[in-house]
Amino acid sequence: MKVFSLLLLGLLATPIHSSYCPTSFHSINGVYDPSGPILIDDTWHVFPDTFENHWAHFTSKDLLHWEKQTEIPDPLLANGDTGSISVTPGGLFAHYPNLQAPFGINLQTPTDTTPTDLNNWSNSTSTFADPKSIGLGIGFRDPHRAIKLPDDNWYMGVGTGYGGANPETQLPTSGTGCLAWMRATDESLSELTFQGCLLENNVTSGHINPGTLEYVEESEDVAFFECPDVFPLGDDKSFVAVASFYNWDSAKSLNEYFVGSFVTGADNQYKFEANYRAPLDYGQYYAARTGSNANIALGGIQKFDDRRVLFSATGWHNPPGFDVSCNGGSQIHLIPRDIDVDRVTGGLTFDPVFEIESIRVGGKSTFGSTTSGDKVIATGSSLQLKLTCDLSSTSSLPTTGVAGFRVLGSVSDASEYTYTSVGYDFSTKKMFVDHTKTSKTTPSTIVQLSKAGTTIVEGVDEKLTIHVLVDSALIELFGNSRTAISSFASELMGEDDDPADRVNLVVAPEGLECEFETHVLAL
Repeated sequence: MKVFSLLLLGLLATPIHSSYCPTSFHSINGVYDPSGPILIDDTWHVFPDTFENHWAHFTSKDLLHWEKQTEIPDPLLANGDTGSISVTPGGLFAHYPNLQAPFGINLQTPTDTTPTDLNNWSNSTSTFADPKSIGLGIGFRDPHRAIKLPDDNWYMGVGTGYGGANPETQLPTSGTGCLAWMRATDESLSELTFQGCLLENNVTSGHINPGTLEYVEESEDVAFFECPDVFPLGDDKSFVAVASFYNWDSAKSLNEYFVGSFVTGADNQYKFEANYRAPLDYGQYYAARTGSNANIALGGIQKFDDRRVLFSATGWHNPPGFDVSCNGGSQIHLIPRDIDVDRVTGGLTFDPVFEIESIRVGGKSTFGSTTSGDKVIATGSSLQLKLTCDLSSTSSLPTTGVAGFRVLGSVSDASEYTYTSVGYDFSTKKMFVDHTKTSKTTPSTIVQLSKAGTTIVEGVDEKLTIHVLVDSALIELFGNSRTAISSFASELMGEDDDPADRVNLVVAPEGLECEFETHVLAL
C-alpha cells in the first residue's frame, strides 16, 4: 500500500527502445501490490491494486499465463487498498483496510452464482473500526489471509504501529511498528478484536536506496508494518512472517521475512518469536504476499506442507532513466517464487516457480561445461540461464573470481562491448548485479549487492547454483536458492539495437568445474 503521489519518484525522461520494455513473459503490469493470491481448484487468483479505487483480478492455470478478468468495481475496495482472500468453513471473504475515518478493516463476500469465480462481491461491512481508540495508528495496512491456530480460533495480522506519529497519520514517521494480531469471534470473520502486537519492529536490517535500488547495509528507522503475512511452512513446522518496511522521511525501504514460532506469554496471548531474519530480495521488490491452496474441503486450514508461492511487484522506486509509461504506468509483477524453509541455514529458499520450464521454446536450449574464462552461450533477451559449479572439485572454496553470466551484451567491437554482469563473487561472498558496463550511452555506477555474511555457500560439500531470468531489461538473479536480486537494467532503455541480438556469456573462476544450461522463453 502506498500514497499514489509516490509514483513520481525516481522517474527521468529518457528515450525508450520499445523492445526493451515492456517485458515479454512477465504478463502483469500497470498495477501494483498483489492482493489476495490464492489457489482454488486448479486456478490461481491474484487481485493487484489499481489506481481506480478497486482491485484488478487475474487468473492463471500455471502462474505465468495470466488472464485479466472483469475488473472488480466498487463497492469492493471502496476507500480501501491491499488486502487478502480468506477461507473458513463459513465461506470466502475479502478483507482490506478502510482508508477513511473511522479507518479499520472492511469485509466483503462473493455473490457469484459460483462463489469461487470471485468476480462479484457484496457491499462492504466493517469488521474492526477506529484503531486510534485503542492506541494504534490510523494507517491500518493490508490484512493477510486468516489462519487457524491450535486454540481453534481464526486470526488475521494487520500492519500498523503505535506511539510517535502513528495515531494521527496514515504515513507515520515515528513510533513502533506493530503486526496487530486480530482474533475473529467466529468463522464468519465478520468481527475482529485486537489481541496485541504479534511482532514489533522499528528498524530495518539494511535498506534499499530509492535513487539507485542498491541494498545498503545501514539500518533505517521505521514506524509501522506494511503488507504483513503470517503462515505455516516446512517440514520442521516453522511459521513465517513477512513484512514491508518503509521510511516516509527518506523513502528508504526493505521487504523482509522472519522465520520462527508462536509462543504464549503470561497473558496467554500469542507472540511471534523469530530466530531468523533476512531480506526477501536485495533489489526492486516490495509488498510481497504469499499464496497457497484455499483448501476449501478442509475448511480453509493452511498446512505446513502446502505449496507456498511468493508474489511481488517491482516496487515504488525505479532506477535512473526508467520511464514508468513503458510498463503500463506502474509496476511489473515479478515471476512468482516457490519458497520453503532451508534445512541448512534456517532461512527461506526462493526459486522461480517450476512452471517456468513449460514456456521453454523447443529446440532453443543449450547445455555445456566450462572450467575457466568466459564464452558466449546464448543470444537474445528472453532467457533462463543456469550455472552449477561443483565446489568439491577444489580442496577449498575459491577466494577470487566470479561465477555467473554477462547478460545482454552488445555485438559491437571489443572497445564498445557492453554487458550487465550477474552472479556470485567469491572474494566478497556476495551476489551481485553490476550495471557499470551495461551501456556506453548511459554510464552507470550502480552495483547491486547482497548483504555481507549472508550464507550462500556453506562449503565445498555444496554446489553453487546461479539461476537467472532475463526478460528484456528485467533481470531476476538467484544464488543457491538462498538469495535473490531483482533488477531492471534501465541503462538499456536508450539503446537503439535489437534485444534479440544481445549476447550472453558464462563466467567461471579458473579450475572450477561448472555446467551451464540456457533456454529461450516465450509465452
